[in-house]
Amino acid sequence: MSEVIFCSQTLSAETLKNQCGLNMDDFSSFGCPKPDMITANKPYLLSGDNSPFAISALAKLSHPLISRNVTDLSLSYGGDNFIALAGLPQNYKNITLA
Repeated sequence: MSEVIFCSQTLSAETLKNQCGLNMDDFSSFGCPKPDMITANKPYLLSGDNSPFAISALAKLSHPLISRNVTDLSLSYGGDNFIALAGLPQNYKNITLA
């Protein structure tokens, strides 16, 4: 599974390493396979997953309005809870009423 990272603030490679223990070489973004910094409210793939699914998902999440909303919701509810909330509409489609 691809891991997408959103950050609410712009971080240099040095700050990312010192504060989060992450290396910029492990990130890629839509249209930039080797970014030199993390930009606020922009999605990044962790560990350089370049599968077609990952790139398609990143392209969809890269729209500024979507990426800002996803960043805010993820920070408000936590990443795992946000993923669970995102899956609710699909889960309701699978329920059959008797």
